[in-house]
Amino acid sequence: MKKIFLGILATGLLVLGSCDNKDWTEDSSATTNVGQRLPDEAVQLENPYSVANMLHAYADLRTGGDIERAKEISGITTTHFYVKFKPENEDTMDLLKQDSTLVVYNYPLDVAFPEGYDTSSYRDEGIPDDQPGFQYAAIPVNHPMPDVQHEILAELFIPDEDKIVDGKGEVPSPVQINGISAEELVEHSLLLTGNLEPEERGLASRSKWRPAGRITMQDDLLGTIGVEGLKVEARRWFTTHVGFVNSAGYYSCDGTFRNPANYSYKYERYDFEIRKGWLFSTAKLDGPKKTGNWDVHHGTTSIHSFYSTIFRAAHHYYYKNILGLRRPPQNGFWKTQLKIKAINEVNTDFDGNANPARRFLGLGSHIHIYNPQNKRFDTYATTIHELAHASHWSMSSGSNFTNTEKIVKESWARGVERSLTRMVYVNYETTYNRLRYTGMVHDALDGNKTRISQYYFTDSNPFTPLTRSYQDQVSGYTIRQIEDALQNQKTWNAWRDKIKTMFVNSTENNLDATFSFWNTQ
Repeated sequence: MKKIFLGILATGLLVLGSCDNKDWTEDSSATTNVGQRLPDEAVQLENPYSVANMLHAYADLRTGGDIERAKEISGITTTHFYVKFKPENEDTMDLLKQDSTLVVYNYPLDVAFPEGYDTSSYRDEGIPDDQPGFQYAAIPVNHPMPDVQHEILAELFIPDEDKIVDGKGEVPSPVQINGISAEELVEHSLLLTGNLEPEERGLASRSKWRPAGRITMQDDLLGTIGVEGLKVEARRWFTTHVGFVNSAGYYSCDGTFRNPANYSYKYERYDFEIRKGWLFSTAKLDGPKKTGNWDVHHGTTSIHSFYSTIFRAAHHYYYKNILGLRRPPQNGFWKTQLKIKAINEVNTDFDGNANPARRFLGLGSHIHIYNPQNKRFDTYATTIHELAHASHWSMSSGSNFTNTEKIVKESWARGVERSLTRMVYVNYETTYNRLRYTGMVHDALDGNKTRISQYYFTDSNPFTPLTRSYQDQVSGYTIRQIEDALQNQKTWNAWRDKIKTMFVNSTENNLDATFSFWNTQ
């Protein structure tokens, strides 16, 4: 999208929220370790949840060290596989992500990383930079294995997942393993493998806690707002509980722990992913290892505020009310997750752009968003605009999108940008110019007015001054109708004619004047 300066009409005072008792911000973590492999301070841990070590712990507690007897009476058997997936390219990585029930990590789960290490930068040795890194997960034995090359690292016995399954916030009763509780067995296995911290002793008598908290950001206009839709993960060893952030910023995970867990979240959902910097690096935030709530607040100048705003806009277009419009390209069988790259640099030519060719190459991101210094409503609007291009491409057949006139592409994206952004920033207004980023969609929706346009577009200057005006006498169309007429139309006049033939509207005879005005220098 050619950089267009956006304006907003604000009424009233900007109320800036505050957030007390926050225990974590992105500034609490150390510098990003982009491009580094496993750091020297990382420690390979002995796996306390392996079937072998669980049998050892049971035998030590119940059978006087007799492993064979423990096998016979304990009931310990494989519940999960600890798997290392080896995606060869973007396509196989997307195959792995098509299973929305799996929680995968780009780093091994039986390694202790130094505090502050950015795990998003981790890559196993020997992986070329143009390939995804290995992905690690604990897969239940009865779960279908994704059709991606993989290696089973260990067979696991996990008796203490403690998922909340009844929807009432109640935790199931502890599992008994032939005369010994799950908590006692886990604690003893942690002890024998050297993984029981002094403060964690007495695990069996500890009360359980449920990961929860609040994730917010400071918006230039809206004050403190929740980063709605984020999927927060709380992981301890091979068990991950997840929770989704609501519109006010609060989340509560779907299980409990007795000991500290590692909090984190990625700017990603099933249908889209926000990337940063390196080719396969998902934007994310690693939180602390702790018990109790994890609360995060991102200030207006934080890079995570930039990521959060892009995420909010994408979440809106994919999962919330969009006035009946089609969704952008969705994940699924023979489809791939949409990649949005958040670029931490100033770009004086573009706030963002969309290029479906990058999607086909399997390496790039369909959408790029620049200029983290922009106001957050500008970043939100830019993301909506570029997602409108992606949606337009998705609903078009063959080469129709590629061969569509630029005035058609940009006028449509500009109209969606205004309509959806105003659902969040109610006074948002954009600027238009004739011949490229026009206000045709706006004029078709909102009723009679005198339209004044001060500029027309050229490739060298999007704001070439020449004031013109006309009386807009078109009204009553819905934005979904304008989209339906747009499908597979490549020219400005074909779009106009399709609107006329598809829909009955008492003002349709005035469409010619609207289309003519915006296509005139």
